[in-house]
Amino acid sequence: VLFRSEADALLDLRAQLNTALADGGAETKLTVNDLVMKAYALAIARTPEAMVTWTDEGMVRHRQGDLGMAVALDVGLITPILRDAARLSLGALSDAARLAIGRAREGRFAAEDYTGGLAGISNLGMFGVSAFSAIITPPQSMNLAVGAIETDLALRDGQPVEVRRLRLTLSVDHRAIDGAAAARMLQQLKRLIEAPLLLVA
Repeated sequence: VLFRSEADALLDLRAQLNTALADGGAETKLTVNDLVMKAYALAIARTPEAMVTWTDEGMVRHRQGDLGMAVALDVGLITPILRDAARLSLGALSDAARLAIGRAREGRFAAEDYTGGLAGISNLGMFGVSAFSAIITPPQSMNLAVGAIETDLALRDGQPVEVRRLRLTLSVDHRAIDGAAAARMLQQLKRLIEAPLLLVA
């Protein structure tokens, strides 16, 4: 499922938060991926029928949303798991993602650090890829592909204005999640991206 979401509010919030972090002496910055991951985790948590995975023994219902974050290495792709991502604050999720990327690149991961998970997220936006489909990593039931933010034209009060849009593509294992449930989760995700103050509430 491919959809586009307006990203102006998300980018404005990121700029404000990073300014506040810099003023407070922080050396790290929030990324677009941090905000999208938080929105994705919350959207899944708010869609109970999406909190499931499929096994040969049948459906497994999850109490927490563990996200597998794709990290590209010279030897291939690894997906460290960010445990219970929806319950983490935006700052804590960003820190966990940064730590996971560092450990993956240093080869300091144990098997349990990248096995399991409810859903995956892959981002190729930094390579200028506008849209793509991400492969689901078993046993996860979905994978969100995050593309580049692009400038587009929209009509506001009859006048053309520039808006920034984010293209997202969701791949779903339909043994676990049907199309209607996936669509409801995407509605939540779009709402959170376009009203991003909900990410820090």
